[in-house]
Amino acid sequence: MIKKILALTDFSENALHAALYACKLANVVNAESVTLLHTFAPSALLSPNEMSSLLAPVEATGIFTNYEWAAEQIETIRKENTEELEKLRDQLLGEVNSNIQINCRVESSSLVRAVNLICKQESIDQVVMGIKGRTGIEKALIGSNATKAIEYLNYPLIIVPQGAPLTIPESIVIATNLRQIPEEPLAKLSKLLNSLKIKIFAVHAFNKKQDINEIKKKAAPIQQQLIKYSAEFHFVPTDDIEASINQFAIDHKASMIISLHQVKNFVNSLFHKSITKRLAWHSKIPLMVINLK
Repeated sequence: MIKKILALTDFSENALHAALYACKLANVVNAESVTLLHTFAPSALLSPNEMSSLLAPVEATGIFTNYEWAAEQIETIRKENTEELEKLRDQLLGEVNSNIQINCRVESSSLVRAVNLICKQESIDQVVMGIKGRTGIEKALIGSNATKAIEYLNYPLIIVPQGAPLTIPESIVIATNLRQIPEEPLAKLSKLLNSLKIKIFAVHAFNKKQDINEIKKKAAPIQQQLIKYSAEFHFVPTDDIEASINQFAIDHKASMIISLHQVKNFVNSLFHKSITKRLAWHSKIPLMVINLK
């Protein structure tokens, strides 16, 4: 079951939208807590001249001066971000059930490193972040970090598009690649499926030149894995995998797509990383990414 949710924010409007979604999800699954996380990279706060000054050799009489100055700058930013995060927490308190805690974390680190560390330390079950529009993931809520999150997070990630309805799924589309789901990713997927009472469509979109009978034979192992969730399997021949998955979700009124994202060392995967990323760019409903290893 989903008990702990981590919501990423840079204090933008689409970050707020994703945080509200995280609160809705927490209510539905009766979670224990939602943790708000803001990260900043210290190097991004300094001008080139300031960085040069920090890294330059210093006189013996002031050996720690530059480092002390940098530490002070970082601490000032941390304090300002913490105050901003606490304001957001206060804003969201009315959105969650009274038994759900909202916590705040500010980390001077890269996004992926901070998220993986916090998820491990605090046993986070689900990460939620926003994405802005359909003009490119480089405009995501935490900039280019969104692409890194898709590729390198070790924990289930829900990407909430700007303007997506704040409704928790009643039906979902699992975009499959016919491979059996490894034990650890399957356990992560099961947490969501066991937490929600939802209709499940398992969809395999494939090149229409392929033999559908062979495709169905290859699907037998994953069908067996998902049978306990009463998943309804569909096979979709197509010239455009991403567009077909999105259209299937629209046609069947699904309110979330789950992408079983193959990490890049599995070269024969149907779901090359670009498919998952294009789903994130163009989907109008939340996309959950589970990395397969």
